[in-house]
Amino acid sequence: MRPLAASALGSAALEPLDPATRVDQFLPARVERVAVRADLDVDLLLRRTGRELVAAGAAHVGLEVFGMDLGLHRTRKCSVAPVTDLHHREAGTRGDPAVLLVHGYPQSSYMWRDLLGALAEAGLHALAPDLAGFGDSPIDGAGTWERHVSDLEAFRIAHELERVALVVHDWGGLIGLRWACDHPEAVSALVISDSGFFGDGKWHGLAQVLRTPGDGEQAVAAMTGAAALGPLLQPLSRGIDDAAIAEYAKAFSDPARRQAQLDLYRSGDFEKLEAYEGRLAALGVPTLLLWGADDPFAPVAGARRLQAEIPHAELIVVPGTRHFVLEDEPERCAVEITRFLSSALGKG
Repeated sequence: MRPLAASALGSAALEPLDPATRVDQFLPARVERVAVRADLDVDLLLRRTGRELVAAGAAHVGLEVFGMDLGLHRTRKCSVAPVTDLHHREAGTRGDPAVLLVHGYPQSSYMWRDLLGALAEAGLHALAPDLAGFGDSPIDGAGTWERHVSDLEAFRIAHELERVALVVHDWGGLIGLRWACDHPEAVSALVISDSGFFGDGKWHGLAQVLRTPGDGEQAVAAMTGAAALGPLLQPLSRGIDDAAIAEYAKAFSDPARRQAQLDLYRSGDFEKLEAYEGRLAALGVPTLLLWGADDPFAPVAGARRLQAEIPHAELIVVPGTRHFVLEDEPERCAVEITRFLSSALGKG
């Protein structure tokens, strides 16, 4: 997503806004993201080019193009430049119950390759984006945790998904579950795999390295290229073959992507989740916890803690698997996830 300065929006300009203006509070669901700051920079994604944002002074915002009047006065119109969507993989029929799959680190939507077809065969519409800077999605600007959460909502709106069953793994859990708590009306079910969502969480060794200036830069440089990444990932999963390594190595292919990884980990302060305590349970949606029995990064103890916190959550621990459980046992995982979502979404 590309921030658009007011001067880049054509001949029209925005009236000065109070720094505390919360434009997002006034926008309908069709608008993916708007953040207005005192310097008049605007981050904006709309589903179609040619839509118009109408912004006024202070906290008064109106959107004529949506037939809304929310206190509009002293307005000027500005055209919105087109934006690039996240690359994604997709299977199933539009209009069927939607499933949004969010990958972990350092993977991409390729990790869902064995699940997408199974979901489609069950009558579900599955969409799996590459997070910005991973797989085939470009990165511009910082790759922070918050940016990925915003991108996820932008992706949902861009693809006109009203409610989605959210399937997450690893960092996809930290991103996706934060998004889910921020948008509870958009969530129909949860599948959480080998992740965590705890304000008192602790990072493992590699994450601590990536969070450390200097050490992190050296680490991502050392992982650049398939020849370097393969020996690091393949001992962790019998399912990560050379084709998978080639896909996941894309996240290291240029300086901007490598920096985005550091941005992600360095913005990953678990204290930010203290404000989300109890909010997964409050979603009140069917939840499946699918875990690798021998995960050294997100141990099963975390899954049991989530099970205790989320009412009626189902826990499946897959024997003989580690952190990359969907790579280790793709068929078993596809069966369990499809079974669960078919029932939760009324397709069973």
